[in-house]
Amino acid sequence: MSRLYGDHYLLKNNVLHYVNLSYYSLKKDETDFLQLGFNCHIGGRYNPLIKQTELEIVYEQILHLAVSRRVIVNPGFEAFLRAESHLHRNRKLSTLPKRFIEAHKSIKSNPDIVLRKSDKSSTYVVLNKVDYFNKLNSILSDDTKFRKIKHDPTSLIKKEANRLIGLANSDLQDKKISQIIGNYSPAYLYGNVKLHKPDHPLRPIISQCPTPTYQLAKTINKIITPYLPSRYSLKSTNDFIGLLRTVKNGDGLLASLDVESLFTNVPVRKTIDIIIDCVYENPSLKAPSINKQTLKKILSLCTLDTPFRHPNGELYVQLDGVAMGSPLGPTFAEFYMSHLENK
Repeated sequence: MSRLYGDHYLLKNNVLHYVNLSYYSLKKDETDFLQLGFNCHIGGRYNPLIKQTELEIVYEQILHLAVSRRVIVNPGFEAFLRAESHLHRNRKLSTLPKRFIEAHKSIKSNPDIVLRKSDKSSTYVVLNKVDYFNKLNSILSDDTKFRKIKHDPTSLIKKEANRLIGLANSDLQDKKISQIIGNYSPAYLYGNVKLHKPDHPLRPIISQCPTPTYQLAKTINKIITPYLPSRYSLKSTNDFIGLLRTVKNGDGLLASLDVESLFTNVPVRKTIDIIIDCVYENPSLKAPSINKQTLKKILSLCTLDTPFRHPNGELYVQLDGVAMGSPLGPTFAEFYMSHLENK
């Protein structure tokens, strides 16, 4: 081999795909199962009711597009969907040995542990459930950032979002924003483990996929992203390499700065004002046709008013800072950091 390649060669190291931070002693079948890593997936049990509900939501959305004459619905389309709702496709048999399937069930049903992903790598982390909940509760104890609520406001948020979408669409000449149709639920909180830091803190992530404002946030994100100040931003690694090549004789200083807990420390209301200024006072780009106050209210609704659920079932809202798990999260962080850099 060394003669073939002309140099020494290195064999791939045996990587451990899991870290056990709990008091639970993993059995051999369980460690062997976790060692399969994130490329191993066990499909969930087929639920015909979920499929029928999802197809019904799709049908309602298509009918809404048909009313506005954006699509034409074939007369046999309803019958096709009805037939599809009774079919179970992708009947894949598991190729895993039975001992791995049993090991998966054993880990999942254990009431004392939680299986999470590490923050910076594809590694499983086994935690005591008590420790996991305590770390989440420690994050939520900051009453300047989070507040516990008693009632789920999701239906009211959906209603307000549709009202604002109606106002925005009255201003837009083309590419109307779709109305929100169907049933939704609060976002949900989970934490990825920072194995590279002392005491293994959690990176909180609030997944907003099930919320009524998720698709609206994605749409608004596409509208505001072109107005992001880019004077001190690099678009790619090639841009960075090109910048380094302009430095002559080692002149200058290369420094790396980091913001602690950037997403949760972004001041949302101030950032909304920054975004509005960048969008409507932009010297080179034409402002969108959406009314300024309507856009401002939509940004606020998608970031400050969306509730989320703790794994223990309790409901919260985030008073300040943006959520990892929101389509607007990275964009808000970039707008705020670009504002600071430009100052």
